[in-house]
Amino acid sequence: MERSLSRETELTQLAQKVASKQASNALRITSYQTKLANQKEQTTKKYHLEKEKLELWVAKKKTADQKWYLTKGELYNKQWKVKLAHPCANYQKQKINNNFEHKKSMLLQAHQKNQTEFQKRFAIKLQELEKWYQEKMEDYDWDLNNFQDTLQKNVDKFETTGRQKINCHFDKKIYHQQLTSQTEELNNMIQITTDELVKKDLVHQKHQLPFTIVAENNLSYQPWQVNLYEKQQHLKNNLKTTFNNYYQNLHNLKYLTWKDFIKFKLFGIPFYLYILMLAATLVAIYTKTLPAEAMGAMAVLFVIAIIGGEFFNRLPIWKTFVGGGTMGVFFLGAFLGTFNAFPPEIVSAVKAWFSKGGFLNLYINVLIVGSILTIPRQLILRSFGGFMVLLISGTGLAVLFGWGFGNLMGLPNHQTVLQIMLPLLSDGNGGGVQPLSAMSQSYGYMPQGDYMSFALAVSSVSNIFVIIIAAILTASLSKSPTLSGNGKLVKKEVHIRDEKIEPSHRSIAAGLALCVVIYVFCKFIEVEIKKSTGVEINAFAWAVVISLLINLLNILPKELKAGCNVLNKFFSKQFTWFLMAGVGLCMTDLNKFASLFTHWEYIILILLMDVALILGPMLVANLIKFYTLESMIAAGCCMGAQGGAGSLAVLGAAKRMDLLPYSQITCRIGGGIVLIVAAPIFLVFTQAGITG
Repeated sequence: MERSLSRETELTQLAQKVASKQASNALRITSYQTKLANQKEQTTKKYHLEKEKLELWVAKKKTADQKWYLTKGELYNKQWKVKLAHPCANYQKQKINNNFEHKKSMLLQAHQKNQTEFQKRFAIKLQELEKWYQEKMEDYDWDLNNFQDTLQKNVDKFETTGRQKINCHFDKKIYHQQLTSQTEELNNMIQITTDELVKKDLVHQKHQLPFTIVAENNLSYQPWQVNLYEKQQHLKNNLKTTFNNYYQNLHNLKYLTWKDFIKFKLFGIPFYLYILMLAATLVAIYTKTLPAEAMGAMAVLFVIAIIGGEFFNRLPIWKTFVGGGTMGVFFLGAFLGTFNAFPPEIVSAVKAWFSKGGFLNLYINVLIVGSILTIPRQLILRSFGGFMVLLISGTGLAVLFGWGFGNLMGLPNHQTVLQIMLPLLSDGNGGGVQPLSAMSQSYGYMPQGDYMSFALAVSSVSNIFVIIIAAILTASLSKSPTLSGNGKLVKKEVHIRDEKIEPSHRSIAAGLALCVVIYVFCKFIEVEIKKSTGVEINAFAWAVVISLLINLLNILPKELKAGCNVLNKFFSKQFTWFLMAGVGLCMTDLNKFASLFTHWEYIILILLMDVALILGPMLVANLIKFYTLESMIAAGCCMGAQGGAGSLAVLGAAKRMDLLPYSQITCRIGGGIVLIVAAPIFLVFTQAGITG
């Protein structure tokens, strides 16, 4: 539809709309202030009521203790008088008086101690009550400020976007008018010019017209030629800077001295010391003196993990898109295992401790329990319902896409569901592929190592796709005022109080104890349910349920939660390379891993499912008052990412690190639900006699 108004008129109308929105917002703010004032009043009444109850409680306790003290004192007085009235009392009068004074003194001390204890407990409870009241008041103030900021930002976005659209529309008209007239003028000049050099110069001017017109008129509208050129220049400059940095680093190597090599560290270990460690381990391996116990296995896995992790974590492109040191160590371990670089008895000894000895289960359980327990409870309670709608919509659509297109491509249902769908939707490696591979073996579908090899390939490919998709979505939608929240997911933001607690070493140890006991209890549930119903639901699936219940019931002390958090971070950051070295060396056949890439239909199916993961949140986000772009990233892309590390890469590519808590819900709880559902799915296929 052609616009008939001038630029100034449209800008005036926009200003009027902005003023109208601001007036409407002022009324909304007043209404919200009234609502919060009522809530504050109710909270204040509750606070004073609880304080009165507390004061009544301590007064009652003190009165009861005072009564007890007086009663006891009277009893002692009576006993004292009775003893003094005894015929033999004259000989023991001093002793009786001393005993009486001692009893009265002890009674007074007990009375004073009780009074002090009651006052102390009263002070603690009063402090907790006052802290609760203060936090509630702060929350109300934060809600009001956030409400005002959100409304103002929406108005600012509306005004900025409207102004840009108006200017862009009229600048576009100016551009096309000048382009048409100047192109026609240059064409005429080209036709009448006989000098080839002049003609060549005119043709060049014609090609440069889009850039010239935009620059001379300072237009906000940019034609596709200018946009494309600017993006090419930006990419060129980035590549140039990257290669210059690497070249400079390589050039600086010749200036390194032996002192620099001594200072260089791998995994916090000086390089020369790592060489000695590697040499000692290799000597033990090839002289067959390596201890066939935990320390021997750990030595082998550490020397592989350190060199592989540090190298691949520095490798360009690989570290961004393929998984960095984590996947690099996996491939190094798999290469050494597949091509028999170590004697078979060494690999068997490592496998006996790593897999059968239970370290793998310990790692998986600590990651599952620790990560779920440390998700902020407020986040789960206040936004869990809406966010789960996003997760279910994306996951459900991905399942439909996977099932439908898998059948169209002629893939067997068990392969589509068990080998592609479940690994793609699960929580990466430790909390997803590892327990799924354990289920695969326990249900008799496929050996653990074979399943793990293929599933890791699926997870890695999906991780690459969702990182690229996240970057594209951000570039396309981040400037939209209605689709992008600039890092905010919920249109009414959830206030999460950040309490930094430094746990003691004992709390960290207690966190480990809690994790292993939860696993023992979950194993008990798994066995008993299998006995009674014949249905086997893996212990890790129960670990998700138990951990979520513990978090929601809020029964853990804060220091213990902080201990679980430190333990989870320690295992996930310091043992992941170690674990992936073990997975690659002991459980992976590279031939099985490579089988994914020999079938184009697998790659296409993974891409289609990743696209479906973002389409679901896109369709429902606005209905539940979530921002569309952030919903697609946090609930869609992070669901297809490779666990916590993959989610971080997705958020980094999307420049949305504020979404980290929601990405944890996606990975941990969403991935945990996939584990819960996976157990009966494996059972259904294996009971039908289907194996991989």
